[in-house]
Amino acid sequence: MPKATAKKPKKIDINWVPQPRQLTFLRACGLAFPFEGGEPSPPVATVIGYGGAAGGG
Repeated sequence: MPKATAKKPKKIDINWVPQPRQLTFLRACGLAFPFEGGEPSPPVATVIGYGGAAGGG
């Protein structure tokens, strides 16, 4: 009986484009760089909270 071999996990590549409010949130966090170029920057908000769909926004 042949020995079972582990399958290599397939890479999943999703091209995600943030919606305008999501991009505003990423800018406030200093994390909009993948979409706007450059590098991560310090957050501009003193408190960052995001409810998303489940939290009611």
